Amino acid sequence: MLGPVAIILAVIGLTRKFAKKGTSVAGLVLGAIAIIVAIIVTAIVAAAVTSIDKSVNAEHKIDYVVTTTGPAHVSYWTGGGTSTEDVKADWKKTVTAKGFDISSLTVTGDYSKASKVSCEILVDGKSVSKNSGSGTAANALCSGSTSK
Repeated sequence: MLGPVAIILAVIGLTRKFAKKGTSVAGLVLGAIAIIVAIIVTAIVAAAVTSIDKSVNAEHKIDYVVTTTGPAHVSYWTGGGTSTEDVKADWKKTVTAKGFDISSLTVTGDYSKASKVSCEILVDGKSVSKNSGSGTAANALCSGSTSK
């Protein structure tokens, strides 16, 4: 914050009698420029902090979607940990995540007969990952994040 000091000293220099005014004018101009630049930088930093704060605290709805033609094993992961379920038909799970979160979904079909499986992860209603597999012990893996 040397801008105000430069302006004060420039005004003092300009009011002195019998002194050259060139450096005082330069100090006045540079002090004003320093104040303007400081205001602009402060505004940019404040906007960046606000944007980051909104991103970190934003809540996201994550939908895990599985389709299968037979029994399957489902495993899904969010920042809170891993959960598993055995399913016999199509399956959907919705969770809420705060801030930046990574998610993963794995579906594995029955080991005794051929089947088709698919997985999809939707974040705030938008698909971020989709995969499918078929055959004996068919496998599909999806992963995504809440980042834009």
